[in-house]
Formats: sequence, C-alpha cells, structure tokens
Amino acid sequence: MFQGSPFYKELFSTTPIEQLISDAQQQDDLEIVRELWNRLKAKLPDYMLPSAIVKLEEFPLTPNGKLDRHALPAPEYGNSQAWREPVGPQEEVLCSLFADALGIPKVSADDSFFDLGGDSVLLIHLVKRIRDTLGVSFPIRTFFEAPTVAGLAERLSTMKA
Repeated sequence: MFQGSPFYKELFSTTPIEQLISDAQQQDDLEIVRELWNRLKAKLPDYMLPSAIVKLEEFPLTPNGKLDRHALPAPEYGNSQAWREPVGPQEEVLCSLFADALGIPKVSADDSFFDLGGDSVLLIHLVKRIRDTLGVSFPIRTFFEAPTVAGLAERLSTMKA
C-alpha cells in the first residue's frame, strides 16, 4: 500500500498523519495544496511533479472496484499567487499567447507555463507563436530560465536591446 511506502513515510515524516488531518480541517484548500506542493517539490525532481493537485473526498470507482478515470474531475490549473495583470503591451500579448497555448481563459503575469500544465510539445508551439507574433528570436532554454510571462517579457526586452 502507498501509505506504507518509504516515499510516503519520508514525505510526511515531519508531521504525523493524524496532525495533518486535524490541521486540514482547520485550513482552507489553498493552504493544504500549498503545503503538499512544498513537500513534493522538496522531495521530487521537477520532471516528477504532478501538473495539478485535485482535492477529492473519495476516489470514483468502477463497479469492479478500480479507479474510474473518466469520473475524475478536470484539474484547475493555476498558481496560488495573487492575480497580477500584465504590464505593457508585450506582457499582454504574452499572456494571451500563453492562455491560447494552454487552452485556458486567462493567465496572470506571474503564472508559470509549466505550473499551468504546459509541457514540451506545447512549449515548442508557443515559442514559435511568440517568435512569429513579437518578431524576436530566442532559444527555447530561455523559457526554462524564465517560465512566467513577466520573466519571459523581461528576458525578451533585453534581447531586443
């Protein structure tokens, strides 16, 4: 069982599960997810981090007792940070391009492409659209160094100068 695994024990070794459950009843969902993210980020390499965390009261099961993947709710991607509007026309364009590439309604200037569910395939398409739209050429690694709209806009502005 997963709860008895060494990874699970190490992940939650600093706090007994009983305390986590007790604390969870006193915290809102955002605080719980933030704490889980912090623990996962401290223990796992970036490529193993989940793209989203979804709170469930219980797992939906098929009549055979297996996980019913089709009944799982769709994740809501987004950062826990406060919303920040884009500053300037370049950030506005980048926010729009990020949202289009990710298939979501809008993106904050501080949202990370990867935290919102972006992957390498979407990244390649997004980089091409940014190059075509803004007329600036930049290496893909720039995106890994600055995966937010604000960070990328800052990098691109120094490249143009």
